[in-house]
Amino acid sequence: LFFTLFSTVGLCEIAAVTPGVLGQTGMETVELVRGAAQAVAPDLVIAVDALAARSPARLCGTVQLADNGIQPGGGVGNPRSPLTQESIGVPVMALGVPTVINCAALLRDTLATTHQENFPSSRAQELRSLFVCPKEIDLLVGQAGALLARALEKAFRL
Repeated sequence: LFFTLFSTVGLCEIAAVTPGVLGQTGMETVELVRGAAQAVAPDLVIAVDALAARSPARLCGTVQLADNGIQPGGGVGNPRSPLTQESIGVPVMALGVPTVINCAALLRDTLATTHQENFPSSRAQELRSLFVCPKEIDLLVGQAGALLARALEKAFRL
């Protein structure tokens, strides 16, 4: 998501774009967002993305905020060009909700909570490229989206 914020007596004008992913558009997200930012000249870009969790307890249960941008695909081993102030030309705030976890992290957490011995590292390496999400992910993403939308509404008094 891309938001443009202009403060005018406590009100904001917002422009939004959903750039999609490289496989859908054939273009890097950073190129699409940079073009939109050049056309609209925003004061701030707010990038919202899914994240990869390191712990099952964080899946769809935390929100990460960052003021240094975001690197789409970085959490699942498919890093794309980052969305940062340097790459877009304006400050970038990132909001993210962890929606997937790699199988190695899930296994490590499970073994730790059951006091089992470590899984063989050769197998763990194979599992790092496999990701899973909760079976009710559609519901959880909808709830996370509603939470972030309401937070942004409150933050910018829309």
